[in-house]
Amino acid sequence: MKDFNRQKVLEKILGDAPILSNKRGIIEVGGWERVIYAFYFNRGVPDPELQYDKVANPEPTTPNSTLCEIYSFWDGDPNAQKLVQRLIAEHKIREGDVIYQGPWLMGPNGLTNPPYAARQREQYRFHHSASAFENHFNRICEELGFDIQLINLYEKNSSSNEMGAVAVQVPKRGGRIARAQVPINFVQEDPTLCRTLESITNAYEEVKRVA
Repeated sequence: MKDFNRQKVLEKILGDAPILSNKRGIIEVGGWERVIYAFYFNRGVPDPELQYDKVANPEPTTPNSTLCEIYSFWDGDPNAQKLVQRLIAEHKIREGDVIYQGPWLMGPNGLTNPPYAARQREQYRFHHSASAFENHFNRICEELGFDIQLINLYEKNSSSNEMGAVAVQVPKRGGRIARAQVPINFVQEDPTLCRTLESITNAYEEVKRVA
């Protein structure tokens, strides 16, 4: 196995997911800056102040794109394709229809009116994009022969403080496994791609120092 190379993983992600699947913006609400998204929730509830059409006017993925912007509904995600096929079978969409997804909001308005909930500063949940990134990252590292894997430290039914905790895992001599937690909560935060890969690299280097 080869040592982890952040630049090669970045290049592969940008090549596999060249177009944003969602868009992030910032507006002012009651004197506060609030992050909003072009689409929320399952089936893409649109935001009235932030439009994005990934077919007519696609925007390129960059290292400063966030995981939610890239992976909200990435066409390369097997889970996304399963959802498409299920919705087609249920006659809820037609073949070729464009689907959007986005972050969930956890609060009294999160399911009924996500754009309003966002402006009420209800807390975002990024479990969809976090899961898609983790799976894509691990697949890339396996393809490139890198000795690294991301793992969830806690199950989905754990407390909200534990959800989103991810660690770098590396095999060591004698069949042992070493781990170091990545200091990002991937369910509660929406980090940029460059910050994510930098944090993973730091955790990897910490693991490699372990005898």
